[in-house]
Amino acid sequence: MGIPVAASGPSESSKSEAARESLGKYELIRRLATGGMAEIFLAKVKGLEGFEKIVVVKRILPQLAGNPEFVQMFLDEARIAATLHHSNIVQVYDIGSVGGSYFFSMEFLHGEDVRTITKKARSAGRSDMPIQHGSDAVLRRMRRPERGAGIRATVARIRDAVPDVALRTTCIVGFPGETEDDLTQLLDLLEEVQFDRVGAFTYSAQEGTRAAELPDDVPDVAKRERLERLMERQRLITSDRYERIIGTHAQAIVDWPDGGPPAARRADGRSGGARARLACQADDIDGITMLNRSDLAAGAIVEVRVDDVVDDYDFAATVHRVISTPDRRATAGRRTPLPLMGATSTAGSYGR
Repeated sequence: MGIPVAASGPSESSKSEAARESLGKYELIRRLATGGMAEIFLAKVKGLEGFEKIVVVKRILPQLAGNPEFVQMFLDEARIAATLHHSNIVQVYDIGSVGGSYFFSMEFLHGEDVRTITKKARSAGRSDMPIQHGSDAVLRRMRRPERGAGIRATVARIRDAVPDVALRTTCIVGFPGETEDDLTQLLDLLEEVQFDRVGAFTYSAQEGTRAAELPDDVPDVAKRERLERLMERQRLITSDRYERIIGTHAQAIVDWPDGGPPAARRADGRSGGARARLACQADDIDGITMLNRSDLAAGAIVEVRVDDVVDDYDFAATVHRVISTPDRRATAGRRTPLPLMGATSTAGSYGR
C-alpha cells in the first residue's frame, strides 16, 4: 500500500484533463499516479463558509470497478489503512462509492514521498542532511526553513524506509546570538538522532551574507571550545554506531591497491593491504576500509567482513570474495582527490 504524497502543492497550470471531474463531494485537480489497481488524484473538498481542504483521492481503475474480487481487495486496503496510526502514514478520511466507482480519500502531505527518499538513500548507501544546528532560535536566525521537530521527523522517515542507511550532517557552532542553551539543544539533538558522521565548523562572517550583518558576539575562544565539545560528543556516537558494524558483511570498492598512495604508506616500507570504502564511506570525507589483501585492482568490488574499527573512523576488513574486477587498463590505481580550498580562519573538523 503506497503512501500518497506530492512534491509540491496544487498548481492551476499543471491541471490535467481530469481537473474538472468530480467524485461526489471531491473536485479532482490532477492525477498524481496510476498503479495496477487504482489511480491517485490531488483533490479538493469544499464546505460551508468558504471551507476548502486539499486531500488525496485513490480511486479503483474504471476497468476493474465491475470486478467483485478487485473491488473487495480495494475496500479491504481502505479499511486496513483507516486503522493505521503512525507519523509516517497518512490518515484515511473517507471511503465511498459514486456511480459504481469506489474510492477513499486521504491526508495530503507536502514533501518528497518515501519511495523517492528510499531510492536516493539506497542508491548511495548514505544520505547527507546539512542541518546546521539543533536550536530553533538559531535556525530561525540562520533563516533555515526546518526546525528541530522537522529534522527528527525526517530522520525517522529515512530510517523507517532504509534502516541501515548511513546519515551524515554538518553543523555550525558560534553563530551570532548562540547561547549555551542553544548549544545544549544541538548536542541533545545529535544524541537523539545519532548521525553516523558529523562535520562541524565554527562560524565566521562571510561578506555579502545576511548573517554578516548580525553582531558576531560569540568569542573565538568560546567557538572553539564549543566545537571541541560537539566533536567529542559525536566521536562517542560514531564509535557506538561503528561498533555495530563489526562482524557484518558488506560490499566495498577498492580505491588503492597495495596500501594506498605513496604518501599514505607505512614508514617502515611495508605496503600493507588495499584501501577501500564501504557504501557508508564517502570519498575523501569519511574514513577508509583497510583490507587484508593487496592483489586487488582499483575499482574492484568485493564482499568483506568488517573486523574492527581503527583510529575511531576507519575499518579493518577481511575480503570474503571478489564480486567484480574492472578493466586493469582503465584503472591504474588512481583516485581523484577533492581540490584544496583556500586558507580560512574558520575552524572545522569531520572527525579527523
